Amino acid sequence: MPPPSEVLCISYFSSILGPRVVYCTNPEIANYKHPDLEKILEFNDKPGSFIFAGLKYQTNNFLFYIDTKEVKSGKILVMITYMIRSSFFMKQISNVFKFLESTGVLLKELGKKMVQNVEKIVSFLFDFNGSSLEENITKISESPNFTYFSELLNEYLDKISEKKDLVFSTRKRSSKKIFIIGDRNTDTKNTFLRNLEVLQFHKQNNIDLPSRIFEVTIENMEILTYDCLRNDKFCFYCPNFKTCLENAEAFIIIFNQTNKESLLEAKSNLDLLLEKLDHSIPVLVIGNKMQNKKNFPREMIFSEFELPQLKDSKMNIEYFSINLNTDNRKIKKALQWLIKKII
Repeated sequence: MPPPSEVLCISYFSSILGPRVVYCTNPEIANYKHPDLEKILEFNDKPGSFIFAGLKYQTNNFLFYIDTKEVKSGKILVMITYMIRSSFFMKQISNVFKFLESTGVLLKELGKKMVQNVEKIVSFLFDFNGSSLEENITKISESPNFTYFSELLNEYLDKISEKKDLVFSTRKRSSKKIFIIGDRNTDTKNTFLRNLEVLQFHKQNNIDLPSRIFEVTIENMEILTYDCLRNDKFCFYCPNFKTCLENAEAFIIIFNQTNKESLLEAKSNLDLLLEKLDHSIPVLVIGNKMQNKKNFPREMIFSEFELPQLKDSKMNIEYFSINLNTDNRKIKKALQWLIKKII
């Protein structure tokens, strides 16, 4: 059986037993690697929602307190967790992050409904005191309030799923891509990608959400060759230039900052994009800065690309002067700008 694509779970913090995961809408989640919800709850006690990323699942967690006389402190900390498989990152760069944030509204609404039925929720939580989620799962049917909360959680999981299907409806079409356009006579495009892969390698052990977005951004980049661009074709990926634009999350234009022909070619490529490009789609322009050579002054490049005018017209465009062979810090900074514009 494949791992669950999405799950809703309830946890609470017991002053005697510590953090406990008491129930998940899909019991199979216990058999697959997922974020340790008990550890998440153990180190968080501030009400509200927050996103936590794992290798296999991304989560949005909503924490709230329930007032009750059943415990000495007079209140119980409860956490509702929505988990979605990380594989959803592989098709869309920005939508997963936006979607996870949007689930917070429904998780908060679910929390309010639980507070309105405080006696039932307290009884439900205390019915599950097993040492593990697996043990609690075997006791589910013993709780008199199981049916009520099972139906309630599944109702809200369905609501979240409807939102997810709406957000990821574009998955049925081609994946969104970041297209790289560069000088046909140089290897700057591949140099740029190789350096990004080095940065990705150093981040591979990070499981935080920004690192996952960084990773997927790189994996969704494709080089748009000069001939494909000029012939209104995109080789294997796009049957025509119009389709290419429809599937674009962003564009990166790279040129040699010491070569006039390369500069003019980059400007020509930008003009070609601007003819049909939605101004909301970000364009990152990178001038490859060369050592021991005379590079074009920044003012000349801004004038040639008409960057001030494009920015005044609300175009999402930015220019970075970077030595693509050595300056990984600036490469990272440029990519961070692009990611912020996408999400």
